[in-house]
Amino acid sequence: MTRRDAVFTFAGSGGVMAFLTGCDMDAVQRAEAQLGDRMTKPGTGVQFSGLPDVVKVIVLASYPATPQQVQVAEQRARKAAVVVQKRRAAASSSIGGAAPKKAPPAPPAIVAVETSAGNSQQGEKSIMLWNTRTESFVSNKVYDIQKAPDKNDIALVAGTTALYVGNGAL
Repeated sequence: MTRRDAVFTFAGSGGVMAFLTGCDMDAVQRAEAQLGDRMTKPGTGVQFSGLPDVVKVIVLASYPATPQQVQVAEQRARKAAVVVQKRRAAASSSIGGAAPKKAPPAPPAIVAVETSAGNSQQGEKSIMLWNTRTESFVSNKVYDIQKAPDKNDIALVAGTTALYVGNGAL
């Protein structure tokens, strides 16, 4: 389809007619072709918010951590915290050059890190939440989760938004 002239009546303007010339329907049709059925199903369209997608993690059980679980999780969390802090610094620094680029969003301060399984592990993985800014655990709880998200996913664990780092090796 080629360019068209469109006529719109603005509500509340006393029926004034406005002529918009040059509506390019080719661009709309290309977008529809690329997105396929995502354009037609409600709630599945492309989101342009710029915010990262958050994966909700189903917690099957939570219980106090054993000293061994704390030690394993702390080693893994400290290893991952170095990488997360570098990413945060890169996101906050300005990028030099002729054309300024939009920096990726800074990762959350909290990371979800795997720990050793307890005696009564009920889910796929056992995780703990580590605050990279204070370098301490958010709580002394271990969360058994139904299914682990992919590494580097932003996850919602027990009401806390965290970057899932798995075993700490990013």
